[in-house]
Amino acid sequence: MNVFMKKGIFIALLTGSASVLFAQTTKPATGKTAAKQVAPMANAQLSVEQPVAKPVDPIVMVVGKEEIPLSEFEAIFLKNHPKDKAVTRAELDEYAGLFVNFKLKVQAAKDAGVDTTAAFRSEFAGYKKQLAQPYLKDKQAEERMLDEIMQRMRTDLNVSHILVKAKSDCMSPADTAELYKKSMDIRKRLLKGEDFAKVANEVSEDTYSNKNGGSLGWFTGLMWAYPFESAAFSLKKGEISLPVKTSMGYHIIKLNDSRAARGDVKAAHIFVAPSTQTPDDKAKALAKINEAYAALQSGTAWMEVVSKYSDDKTTAASGGELPAFGIGKMVQEFEDAAYSLKNEGDYSAPIETKYGYHIVKLLTKIDKTPTDKNKEEFRKQLQKNPRFKLVSESFTEKTKKELGFTLNTKLIDKIKAMEAASKNKTIRISSIDSLPNEELFKLGNSAFKLSDFTAFLKSRAPRGGDLNFCNLELKYLNPFIESKAIEQADANLETKYPEYKALLKEYREGIMIFEMMDKKVWSKSVDDTVGLKAYYETNKNNYMWKERVQAYRIIAGDSATLVKVKKEAEKVVAGKKTLDDLKAKFNKKEAVVAANEEIKEPGESKELDALGKTAQAGPIAKSKENWYFYLVKGTRAPEPKDLKSAKGLVISDYQTYLETEWLRELKTRYRVVLNKEVMYKLAK
Repeated sequence: MNVFMKKGIFIALLTGSASVLFAQTTKPATGKTAAKQVAPMANAQLSVEQPVAKPVDPIVMVVGKEEIPLSEFEAIFLKNHPKDKAVTRAELDEYAGLFVNFKLKVQAAKDAGVDTTAAFRSEFAGYKKQLAQPYLKDKQAEERMLDEIMQRMRTDLNVSHILVKAKSDCMSPADTAELYKKSMDIRKRLLKGEDFAKVANEVSEDTYSNKNGGSLGWFTGLMWAYPFESAAFSLKKGEISLPVKTSMGYHIIKLNDSRAARGDVKAAHIFVAPSTQTPDDKAKALAKINEAYAALQSGTAWMEVVSKYSDDKTTAASGGELPAFGIGKMVQEFEDAAYSLKNEGDYSAPIETKYGYHIVKLLTKIDKTPTDKNKEEFRKQLQKNPRFKLVSESFTEKTKKELGFTLNTKLIDKIKAMEAASKNKTIRISSIDSLPNEELFKLGNSAFKLSDFTAFLKSRAPRGGDLNFCNLELKYLNPFIESKAIEQADANLETKYPEYKALLKEYREGIMIFEMMDKKVWSKSVDDTVGLKAYYETNKNNYMWKERVQAYRIIAGDSATLVKVKKEAEKVVAGKKTLDDLKAKFNKKEAVVAANEEIKEPGESKELDALGKTAQAGPIAKSKENWYFYLVKGTRAPEPKDLKSAKGLVISDYQTYLETEWLRELKTRYRVVLNKEVMYKLAK
């Protein structure tokens, strides 16, 4: 049986890292050989010598030009060894053979220049980028934020707020101070006892909620800006927050109530919309929804009522079914009606929303309580949320601290001075080039000049645009510094994380081996038709049919004809007539009867297995197309399969043969030395 394996899966298996799968180009790797690359053939003939070992990390073997330290052999060996099982010398001997075969292929790939091609470098760069990702983030910060989200998602909060709107994303310090003071003055009014709803209606600049006394209704984690959410979850019922800054401005938040999280629901509805908002039209719509409700109460099927009464034509064909939703996604009246239903299939009495009248039916409730089982789902949500930028910023700050980040504050002051000197308090991007091209900042041993930043800035900012320093810093300077910090961290990964360096080597060698195996084994086994045929001819007795039943499936269009045919078939069984005689008798004017030969091994046909090996005519049966019975002729002795019938098995075995011959040639070409004394140090 052929095995088709994606290169990414092959590499992951080869390195013992099957959890890391990549959607890269695929190449067919047929047969057993592809699967064996995790542990290639274990029959390597090893010469035993005593090479000079390094005192800290002794050399355990030499394969070709490469000296393999014990640490590398141990790390890969332990990936494939049960943690709770003692390591024996016999296991080490066996694995040494596998490891030598692996390294022989790597040496052959190096000598063939596989790792010097542009295609290889591009592919390896892709793997390297993905392997680096887990190391280029603050894992502790991510876990803290994830735990925080999962805790918050267990609770729903009902809040109101008052917004003092910001003039822009980037305000001057004076404007920010003025905005904060205005917010604090409003809060003082609330603390003195003024009604929150009244004050919100009077001063809040949130046009969505100020008409409702600042009420935002219910929400849970991941629904609002992170600073707003954090402040709300820190409050006690009835408590009013200090001013909380978001991109919108300053918020004063009041916690009205809290409850256990509702999760999501899936519901359907019957919807009736009044043609206008006049009392008469609303009355007609109400009468129609009540009529629909009465029909349901009398036992009329939901689907029938939806089809007849619902004005929501987009959902009527599916029984009024709506996408699953959580809190805050529907108008409050609809949401409350859906969540108040207890059992699947229950439906509400008619309710009114600003859109019209609804009857809501509960289809299912979806429990979204955070648990260890669904933790990764919440991680994905976190990584897509704007707040995840804080995790990235945390990593950047740690990296800057580790590398010793220094900023040329004098040069920064010169850029700020350009803003102060302009009439509209902005900086023209092109004018930054007039400043001296000095060092802007330093990360470790790498220095970055002003021209490096301006090149980054000009490629992203609007041409000829003006920016105040706040926007320049937030949108361009900080991201530039962050990108360079990540580049520096990436460059230092192999030094900082030995396990990452080892994994890169495994993937590098895995890609090289894949290319060589494809050339020497997989593609060759398919393309080399002459070699494949010769291999088959030499080994065809390995691909034998078992004893098989030979029979004919006799077919006719109707049962009456087939009854007559079967009587004649009995004469064929008795040897009084031939099958050709039978067909000639019934197919004089047109083809009435067909006889298709079938040769089956035991287990391939239940009907033939039931008839056995004796020559006989079986019972008449009906298929979808016609009537038939089996005429058993007898058995055929075991015989070799032809190449077409055995091709999958032959290709698989031919691959094994090609790999074995290739390894034999490699063992004569390259020197192999094993220091068993060093290797046996791993035996425990």
